[in-house]
Amino acid sequence: SKVEGIKVHKAQGAFYMTALFEQGVLNGARSLPIADAGLRELVEQQCKGAAPDWRFVYQLLGSKGVCVVPLTGFYTPHPGFRFTLLETDDTKRAWIFRTLADALQEYLAG
Repeated sequence: SKVEGIKVHKAQGAFYMTALFEQGVLNGARSLPIADAGLRELVEQQCKGAAPDWRFVYQLLGSKGVCVVPLTGFYTPHPGFRFTLLETDDTKRAWIFRTLADALQEYLAG
């Protein structure tokens, strides 16, 4: 929730949280570094013509190995993503949130 350009809707009894990209922060040129050339090529193919939040989701998975779900996949016009709160290991959950926040900052700065 402290990442500039993101608005987080906290869970209210759900097993997931929603993060929205603020208007104007996404464009088709943003990316995250993906070390594996084959994986990078696959992600680039998936990103062609993809909605901006889908593009972020593919980049995040390829770069950091963190899987979230694009919000526009739920038939909303608002770009963003959902992520689950089902991880039971506190250390791993903290790593996921830290990695997600760092990736968002890197992606939006690029």
